[in-house]
Amino acid sequence: MDIISEIQEKLCSMCHDFCTDRVLLPCEHIYCRRCMEQVLNVQDHWTIYYCMECYKPCQVRPLIKQEVTEPSPCTEQISCTYCDVPAIKTCVQCDSLFCATHLMKHPSLPGLLLVEPSLSLDERKCSTHKEILKYYCREEGSCICMSCWAVGDHQGHQVTALHEFVEQKKSNLRPMIERFEGDLNESEKQICRLIAYERDENQKADAVIKKVMAQIEDLKTELSARHTKVLGVISKQKKMVSLSVSNQIKKLETNKSELSRRMKRITELCEVEDPLTFLKDEKESNMAWNFSGRWKTKSCIKIDETSISQKLHKRLLQFADGLIDRMLKEDFPKMKKSMITLDKKTAHYSIIKTYGLRRAFYSSKRQKEESNEERFKSRHVLSKCSFSGGNHYWEVDVVGKKRCFIGVACHSMDRKTISSKSLIGFNNRSWSLGVDDVLAAYHNCVQREIPTDSPVRSFGIFLEYKVGRLSFYQLCHPIRHLHTFTATFTEPLHAAFYLDKGSSITIQE
Repeated sequence: MDIISEIQEKLCSMCHDFCTDRVLLPCEHIYCRRCMEQVLNVQDHWTIYYCMECYKPCQVRPLIKQEVTEPSPCTEQISCTYCDVPAIKTCVQCDSLFCATHLMKHPSLPGLLLVEPSLSLDERKCSTHKEILKYYCREEGSCICMSCWAVGDHQGHQVTALHEFVEQKKSNLRPMIERFEGDLNESEKQICRLIAYERDENQKADAVIKKVMAQIEDLKTELSARHTKVLGVISKQKKMVSLSVSNQIKKLETNKSELSRRMKRITELCEVEDPLTFLKDEKESNMAWNFSGRWKTKSCIKIDETSISQKLHKRLLQFADGLIDRMLKEDFPKMKKSMITLDKKTAHYSIIKTYGLRRAFYSSKRQKEESNEERFKSRHVLSKCSFSGGNHYWEVDVVGKKRCFIGVACHSMDRKTISSKSLIGFNNRSWSLGVDDVLAAYHNCVQREIPTDSPVRSFGIFLEYKVGRLSFYQLCHPIRHLHTFTATFTEPLHAAFYLDKGSSITIQE
């Protein structure tokens, strides 16, 4: 670095004056504190902060750090040799101190060495000969002066000029800068990718939260409606009980009034002393004295807890069925069917293909088909399309009492062998569900029986290639999960079928 460059480093890039109170930004650029404060105060009204030297952005106001400098070995101020201004450099050759102004006037000679201002240069001089250390002894690994090399202890040693040795060291270090810059750029890219990933995932999470909250509110509304209906049944029964009790109370009140009237008349008759008058009044009363004042209440309507429980159970079952339907329709997009047809080039000679290459059944009569490398010698047929990524779903109906196998197989599955291991699910290149009197999942000859309480003849098959999952479902109401295989798929897969005598399969549109 030349003298001019060193001086420019000491100048503020804003006011172009020599910095005495220097501050350091996070990007390592140096400015006068006063200038930097003014710029940041202006940028407070913006949405982002910038360094005026490299324009590196910062989302928040950067913290201004005082530039860290090594403490001077002398407590007193080191002044320029030619004036009272603080010195910024010392010339090793002439042993003079220079301020910024006088340094500009100092001759720029070849080999001129400027160092930090110091009153003593003893550490830069040979302790024996008191000469400037200009050479480097490779054998001893130390800095020496000319006299050390010419007549001193290092005479005859392999010696290099000190600045040349340092330049050689620097040349070995400079390639590392380019490599580190590449690593730094890659690190920054990775940071940007991670930040973008976090932002995208947070946005997804917010969208999911919004969707979940909307679904929960819908479920609350639906459950509240069913709750209201059940409460309505209870309220209706409550009103019927109240009406039944009220009717009987009215009848009892009427009976009470009649009893009171008769009691009053009898009391009046009992107070008559004249017999003739008594008989006359009693006859004129025209009352049936044998009237029974007791009236038994009938059984009132009761709250029918059994009926309410049945209503509640029915409403909850309806809610549960609706919830399952919602899960399948809204939260289970995998149910969208893929377009799958059979590849007649792979079908065994005894398999007949119909229904637009979506139905296959076994026939004892051999079909006239051309021989090719893709055709199976066993009773298999594959789909025409293959899957090497993404998610795929298809539905299959199975007919017949004989067993058949449905599943997937690698494109490289052996097609020219007839043995137990040639069946799909009985080797490491295929996965299947065996449909017979019982259900069983097969892979690489490993069998796992699947319990079921009803004959299963309609199936949903869902392939998640990237995550390595193959799932089988029973198509009933509600849909029932049967089995899931987990694997690492490394080559294209086909929908695969094996048909025994008397069995057939149909791929639903």
